Amino acid sequence: MDFLVRRSVIFNDVDGQMLNAFSDVSSIRKVLLGVSDPPDIAILAGPRHCVLSGTSAQVEAVAKILTGSGIKTKLAQLSGIPFHSAVLDKALST
Repeated sequence: MDFLVRRSVIFNDVDGQMLNAFSDVSSIRKVLLGVSDPPDIAILAGPRHCVLSGTSAQVEAVAKILTGSGIKTKLAQLSGIPFHSAVLDKALST
């Protein structure tokens, strides 16, 4: 039970989102190179589907940039936990 309580406390303190980006990973990486604090590429879901993960601010900023570059995006409908990202790694190491 202690594990579940600790996990719940950690996840409640994490601010993050995940973003579906519908383009090839090299195009997404090129866009992210111009961002000072980009989210992580968390999942390569297909040849033209990547999932980005990071803080809410990172994800929201990159969503605007990707959309402006002609790349379709959609926020992942998750619980606000940025899985597969450095944000979660930092939270779990506390």
